[in-house]
Amino acid sequence: MEKEVELPNKYKLIFAILVLLAGVILYVSWAAAYDAWTDIGLYAISAPIIGFGLVSVFLFTRKEVEEEED
Repeated sequence: MEKEVELPNKYKLIFAILVLLAGVILYVSWAAAYDAWTDIGLYAISAPIIGFGLVSVFLFTRKEVEEEED
C-alpha cells in the first residue's frame, strides 16, 4: 500500500493566499477592462473564489496558532 504524503501547513497557506489573490485580481482586472464593476456574473465567479481563499487562510492560520499553543 502506498504511503500518503502530507504537505506542510505553510504550503497549504501559500496556496490559500494565492487563491484569494487570484479572486481579487480576477475581479479587479475584469471590471477595469470591461467597466463592469457591478456585473452580477463577475460577482458570481469572483465571490466564491475570494470566499474560499478567505476561509482557507483563516483556517490555516488558526490551525498554526493552535499547534504553537500545544
